[in-house]
Amino acid sequence: MIDSINMVVENVKSIDIGYLRHTLGINVKDGFDENIKTDNFKYKDVDYTYYQTFHNLFLKTTTSKVLNKKDVTIKDKDAFKENINNSLNDILKTKDLMYDIKITRFDYMVDINVQTANFTTNGDSDNKNVNVNNKMKTYIQLLKKHKFKFRAMRKKKDYNTGLYLETSSGRTINFYWKEKCIIDKGIKKGKKIKKKNKGDIEKMQFQINELNEKVNEELKTYKNIFRLELQNKKGTLKSHYKSSKKANKKDSNVKIQERTIDNYWDKDTMYKYYVKEITAYLYKGDYYKLELAIKKISESDYKESWKIKLSKFICGIHNIGIGKMEDRYSRNTFKGYIERLNTIKVNPITIPDNSKFEMLEGFYSLMMKQINNVYFKQ
Repeated sequence: MIDSINMVVENVKSIDIGYLRHTLGINVKDGFDENIKTDNFKYKDVDYTYYQTFHNLFLKTTTSKVLNKKDVTIKDKDAFKENINNSLNDILKTKDLMYDIKITRFDYMVDINVQTANFTTNGDSDNKNVNVNNKMKTYIQLLKKHKFKFRAMRKKKDYNTGLYLETSSGRTINFYWKEKCIIDKGIKKGKKIKKKNKGDIEKMQFQINELNEKVNEELKTYKNIFRLELQNKKGTLKSHYKSSKKANKKDSNVKIQERTIDNYWDKDTMYKYYVKEITAYLYKGDYYKLELAIKKISESDYKESWKIKLSKFICGIHNIGIGKMEDRYSRNTFKGYIERLNTIKVNPITIPDNSKFEMLEGFYSLMMKQINNVYFKQ
């Protein structure tokens, strides 16, 4: 549910570097960030940067590493906060002090296991010739048929592992094949190790072996996983705060979205800033080949006039793409067509004609099963 959280503790007057090095055994490195002197170190799986000029201590965390568990759930919030606060007390030589922490980045994600996805091939959902890689590759094909422009986000580069959309202000959508990304990153790190240790074969081989062990361990953890991630960086968090504060003036029931862990590690907030956004992009329906999608529309309870309109709409998307099709309609008309397709669980994006799949379970269905059965399970 929660992937990365970056935070800042303000007004930290100083840090005892000698204490960090000699008592806690931390390797502290001097650095500069835009000519501002920094102290950089890692402690208990958290990356710290202390800006000496501004007296700010920045923390960069991955929740699964801090908590030492794969699936971080809604119930893990207090344990995470306690771990972070205890670490700060260690570093800053304080005892049982509750630190005021402001978040500067908060990333939501859902990991779905593609192996569990429902599918049919020529009407046979038990086809033994269909493996997980076939599904994964088809899902990536389908993602690339979704819009390249969404809200203020744009696709900047094309990747064979998934789809990535981003804004200049720091709001980013990443949908990707987790296993393939781990392998690709491992290959890149391996090349760097070989280049750096050309003259020391023994050292190079030792580091390569270490890397391979780490990669293989990660691959076991994320086997068959496809990740749906939404990153909220500082600019986006500030925007959430301003808009919620404005809305609160008109309606006191609207929660002001303060930049705190409690405000973002929350069911309602996740639905608002993650589930609704992902659903708006990926839609609620399952994926079908065009002929089957039209059949589903024709078997719906809609009036005949609407069946014809929706069939033409989905044929147009199949032939020229959803982006060009959207340009042909007013915003409200396009939205209305999508809502009607969502109601009968038909995705406007259709499976390519040459695919062996007739139907593939949609991302929305897979996402909501994971959220309700794992992340929000009481």
